Amino acid sequence: MPPLGNVYQILKSDTTFTYFVTAMNRSDSFSNRVPFSEILSDSEHGHITIFAPNNHAFQINGYPDIGAINTASPDSLLQLIFFHMVPDVLFSSDIDNGLKVNNYPGYSFWFSYLGANLQVTANSFNTPANILKANVMATNGVLFTIDQVLKP
Repeated sequence: MPPLGNVYQILKSDTTFTYFVTAMNRSDSFSNRVPFSEILSDSEHGHITIFAPNNHAFQINGYPDIGAINTASPDSLLQLIFFHMVPDVLFSSDIDNGLKVNNYPGYSFWFSYLGANLQVTANSFNTPANILKANVMATNGVLFTIDQVLKP
């Protein structure tokens, strides 16, 4: 299937990622670094893989509504968004049970299968996130939808 746009366009156009996009925008407005919209829009910053929590994942992990994101610390949101990014393209076919992938400096993801379900677990977050949708192609990377907010 051809890419539906760049990673940022896909996230922004899908209403199941409203909380994730809001968190990106909030952290961008308080930072002097390159905005996420730019990082996720072009391949100048490299190809990436995003494990994006859906809105429900945010709701069950301390962000009951968009207002909670808009009042959250921009620094913590910045870390949270970066933590869901891998600076490489990764497809589900590349993932074996027990695979470890480095994401944010000093942190890693571990992948496992529960039956036929692929899951991802982060360093200090013991509840694995189920991968609900995999391999959504973008012009500058790939997107996975997960059902938990991974925490550094």
